[in-house]
Amino acid sequence: RQVYYQKLGSQQDFDSKPNDWDDALPFEKIPGPKPLPIIGNTFRFLPYIGDFYGVDLKELQRRFYKQYGRIAILKDLKVAKNIVLLYSPEDIEKLHRNEGVWPHREVLNSFTYYRNILRKDIFQGIGGVATVQGEDWFNIRSKVNPILMQPRMAHQYID
Repeated sequence: RQVYYQKLGSQQDFDSKPNDWDDALPFEKIPGPKPLPIIGNTFRFLPYIGDFYGVDLKELQRRFYKQYGRIAILKDLKVAKNIVLLYSPEDIEKLHRNEGVWPHREVLNSFTYYRNILRKDIFQGIGGVATVQGEDWFNIRSKVNPILMQPRMAHQYID
């Protein structure tokens, strides 16, 4: 892991592919609930007709894992982008190790609004690893990595 983070700032070979690339499922083949024409999967969250209505997030995650396995997708939501769900720590590690030097990750709009609008007096336009993208993310992450990546930091939170 140490070697990986030391290489974050180095030039990346954009023509290279991860080792398991050829074994990966095409996006269209990722299992998940099938959307209906026009309304997609949004109906699943509506009262009376939706099988996900009123289901808390933890239970929803359990259902997806049980029914679809370690990789699932919830697509064609009219109120959000497609959501790919990973349940295997190994798959999550592969994702993060192969997303490039300057990753782009979706951020909750409410989180960004809170930092940039409601509490701009506190944050003063300074982003964090959870709210910025690309090169800005890299610059912040490279500063906090030496502290965050030490195993003794995690031990503070373990019973």
